[in-house]
Amino acid sequence: MQSGPVFPDGNTVIVVQLVRTPDCDSGGRGFEPHHSPGEPLQEGFFILTYFCYILESESSGRLYVGQTNNVEDRVRRHNAGMVLSTRNRGPWKLLYFKDLGDRSASVLLERKLKGMKNPQKVKAWILVQG
Repeated sequence: MQSGPVFPDGNTVIVVQLVRTPDCDSGGRGFEPHHSPGEPLQEGFFILTYFCYILESESSGRLYVGQTNNVEDRVRRHNAGMVLSTRNRGPWKLLYFKDLGDRSASVLLERKLKGMKNPQKVKAWILVQG
């Protein structure tokens, strides 16, 4: 398990990766976690956790909503111009991120936030989250 930087709000990003080992039966399609929350993992498995994040352009004030399994690297890639949709619109600052556990939950929140369209609604949603 890798521990990332501590963000201004005191949260630390922890990045882990799900791997398959031949001697473990994971169920499903062979790469999904097969355990209940709080249950110890079988030896040889690591959980890959996903985050939904919101960036704000310091130059234009535009917001960008996305999901990733590595917030620190993703913000770096946005600021380096490696993401087509945010290239030449930065620099970008991280407004909000939330660990949602799995990718499907992260995608659902990402879609909800993108569906708001109005940046003021997204910022109001962030305030409600605390």
